[in-house]
Amino acid sequence: MTKKFPVRPANPERLCWGCDRYCAADNMLCGNGSDRTQHPCELWGDNWKAWGQDFEEPEMCTEGTTMLQTKRFTSGRIIRADYDSTSGQLDLQWANQSVLAYKQVPQEVFRTLCNAPNPATYWEDRIAEEYPKATPTRSGTPSDAAAKFADLFGAGEANGD
Repeated sequence: MTKKFPVRPANPERLCWGCDRYCAADNMLCGNGSDRTQHPCELWGDNWKAWGQDFEEPEMCTEGTTMLQTKRFTSGRIIRADYDSTSGQLDLQWANQSVLAYKQVPQEVFRTLCNAPNPATYWEDRIAEEYPKATPTRSGTPSDAAAKFADLFGAGEANGD
Protein backbone atom coordinates (compact mmCIF):
# COMPACT_ATOMS: atom_id res chain seq x y z
CA MET A 1 0.00 0.00 0.00
CA THR A 2 1.37 3.40 -0.92
CA LYS A 3 1.50 6.32 1.46
CA LYS A 4 -0.51 9.49 0.87
CA PHE A 5 1.61 12.02 -1.01
CA PRO A 6 1.84 15.35 0.86
CA VAL A 7 0.86 18.38 -1.22
CA ARG A 8 2.77 21.00 0.81
CA PRO A 9 5.32 19.40 3.13
CA ALA A 10 6.89 21.64 5.78
CA ASN A 11 10.52 20.84 4.89
CA PRO A 12 10.62 18.99 1.56
CA GLU A 13 14.40 19.30 1.28
CA ARG A 14 14.88 16.85 4.17
CA LEU A 15 13.42 13.85 2.32
CA CYS A 16 13.86 11.92 -0.90
CA TRP A 17 10.57 11.77 -2.81
CA GLY A 18 11.61 9.09 -5.33
CA CYS A 19 9.49 6.29 -3.84
CA ASP A 20 6.88 5.86 -1.12
CA ARG A 21 9.49 5.27 1.62
CA TYR A 22 10.33 9.00 1.89
CA CYS A 23 13.86 8.31 3.10
CA ALA A 24 15.92 10.98 4.83
CA ALA A 25 18.05 12.84 2.28
CA ASP A 26 21.27 11.81 4.04
CA ASN A 27 20.25 8.15 4.55
CA MET A 28 18.48 6.78 1.48
CA LEU A 29 17.53 3.14 2.00
CA CYS A 30 15.81 2.42 -1.28
CA GLY A 31 18.88 2.67 -3.50
CA ASN A 32 17.17 5.31 -5.59
CA GLY A 33 20.50 6.87 -6.46
CA SER A 34 23.12 9.14 -5.02
CA ASP A 35 20.92 12.25 -5.17
CA ARG A 36 17.51 12.67 -3.65
CA THR A 37 14.44 13.17 -5.79
CA GLN A 38 12.96 16.61 -5.22
CA HIS A 39 9.34 17.19 -4.25
CA PRO A 40 7.25 18.79 -7.04
CA CYS A 41 6.78 21.95 -4.94
CA GLU A 42 10.57 22.43 -5.02
CA LEU A 43 10.58 22.19 -8.81
CA TRP A 44 7.40 24.02 -9.82
CA GLY A 45 6.34 26.01 -6.76
CA ASP A 46 3.36 25.78 -4.43
CA ASN A 47 0.81 25.51 -7.22
CA TRP A 48 2.48 22.43 -8.71
CA LYS A 49 -0.76 20.44 -8.82
CA ALA A 50 -2.31 22.95 -11.22
CA TRP A 51 0.68 22.81 -13.56
CA GLY A 52 -0.29 21.56 -17.01
CA GLN A 53 -4.04 21.90 -16.52
CA ASP A 54 -4.17 24.88 -18.87
CA PHE A 55 -3.00 22.65 -21.71
CA GLU A 56 -3.38 24.06 -25.22
CA GLU A 57 -3.75 21.55 -28.02
CA PRO A 58 -1.00 21.98 -30.63
CA GLU A 59 -1.99 22.88 -34.20
CA MET A 60 -2.83 19.91 -36.40
CA CYS A 61 -2.00 19.81 -40.06
CA THR A 62 -1.92 16.99 -42.53
CA GLU A 63 0.95 16.68 -44.94
CA GLY A 64 0.16 13.90 -47.36
CA THR A 65 -0.46 10.84 -45.22
CA THR A 66 1.23 12.06 -42.03
CA MET A 67 -0.43 13.71 -39.06
CA LEU A 68 1.87 16.55 -38.06
CA GLN A 69 1.34 18.53 -34.87
CA THR A 70 3.14 21.87 -34.57
CA LYS A 71 3.72 24.03 -31.53
CA ARG A 72 5.33 27.46 -31.85
CA PHE A 73 7.02 28.91 -28.79
CA THR A 74 7.09 32.67 -28.25
CA SER A 75 10.21 32.77 -26.06
CA GLY A 76 13.18 30.62 -25.20
CA ARG A 77 15.71 28.66 -27.20
CA ILE A 78 13.21 26.33 -28.89
CA ILE A 79 11.06 28.21 -31.38
CA ARG A 80 9.05 25.34 -32.91
CA ALA A 81 8.30 21.69 -32.26
CA ASP A 82 6.89 19.41 -34.98
CA TYR A 83 5.57 15.99 -33.98
CA ASP A 84 4.56 13.26 -36.40
CA SER A 85 2.13 11.05 -34.52
CA THR A 86 2.29 8.24 -37.09
CA SER A 87 6.06 7.76 -36.82
CA GLY A 88 6.67 9.22 -33.35
CA GLN A 89 9.30 11.64 -34.66
CA LEU A 90 9.86 14.94 -32.89
CA ASP A 91 11.68 17.77 -34.69
CA LEU A 92 12.81 20.75 -32.61
CA GLN A 93 13.77 23.98 -34.36
CA TRP A 94 16.06 26.14 -32.24
CA ALA A 95 16.61 29.89 -32.19
CA ASN A 96 20.05 29.40 -33.80
CA GLN A 97 18.26 27.78 -36.82
CA SER A 98 19.47 24.26 -36.03
CA VAL A 99 17.00 21.38 -36.06
CA LEU A 100 17.30 18.35 -33.77
CA ALA A 101 15.16 15.29 -34.41
CA TYR A 102 14.27 12.33 -32.19
CA LYS A 103 12.42 9.14 -33.03
CA GLN A 104 10.17 6.84 -30.97
CA VAL A 105 8.94 9.78 -28.87
CA PRO A 106 5.57 9.11 -27.20
CA GLN A 107 2.83 11.66 -27.83
CA GLU A 108 2.57 12.37 -24.08
CA VAL A 109 6.20 13.56 -24.08
CA PHE A 110 5.38 15.99 -26.91
CA ARG A 111 2.29 17.25 -25.07
CA THR A 112 4.29 17.80 -21.89
CA LEU A 113 7.00 19.63 -23.85
CA CYS A 114 4.34 21.94 -25.30
CA ASN A 115 3.15 22.91 -21.82
CA ALA A 116 6.47 22.99 -20.00
CA PRO A 117 7.34 26.29 -18.29
CA ASN A 118 10.76 26.07 -19.95
CA PRO A 119 10.69 23.74 -22.99
CA ALA A 120 14.49 23.77 -23.39
CA THR A 121 14.96 22.55 -19.83
CA TYR A 122 12.33 19.84 -20.36
CA TRP A 123 14.15 18.79 -23.55
CA GLU A 124 17.44 18.63 -21.67
CA ASP A 125 15.99 16.60 -18.78
CA ARG A 126 13.53 14.30 -20.56
CA ILE A 127 14.29 14.04 -24.27
CA ALA A 128 17.94 14.69 -25.20
CA GLU A 129 19.44 11.51 -23.73
CA GLU A 130 16.28 9.37 -23.61
CA TYR A 131 15.34 8.98 -27.28
CA PRO A 132 17.41 8.05 -30.34
CA LYS A 133 18.36 10.83 -32.72
CA ALA A 134 16.85 10.94 -36.18
CA THR A 135 17.20 12.82 -39.43
CA PRO A 136 15.01 15.94 -39.40
CA THR A 137 12.06 15.82 -41.75
CA ARG A 138 11.85 18.55 -44.35
CA SER A 139 8.54 19.97 -45.53
CA GLY A 140 9.95 20.68 -49.00
CA THR A 141 13.03 20.39 -51.11
CA PRO A 142 15.12 23.43 -52.10
CA SER A 143 13.78 23.28 -55.68
CA ASP A 144 10.23 23.20 -54.31
CA ALA A 145 11.01 26.27 -52.20
CA ALA A 146 12.42 28.09 -55.23
CA ALA A 147 9.29 27.26 -57.21
CA LYS A 148 7.05 28.56 -54.42
CA PHE A 149 9.13 31.75 -54.25
CA ALA A 150 8.85 32.25 -57.99
CA ASP A 151 5.08 31.71 -57.80
CA LEU A 152 4.77 34.40 -55.14
CA PHE A 153 7.08 37.07 -56.53
CA GLY A 154 7.46 36.18 -60.17
CA ALA A 155 10.40 34.70 -61.95
CA GLY A 156 12.43 37.92 -62.28
CA GLU A 157 15.97 38.17 -63.56
CA ALA A 158 18.80 37.72 -61.08
CA ASN A 159 20.47 41.01 -62.14
CA GLY A 160 17.58 43.12 -60.79
CA ASP A 161 15.86 44.04 -64.11
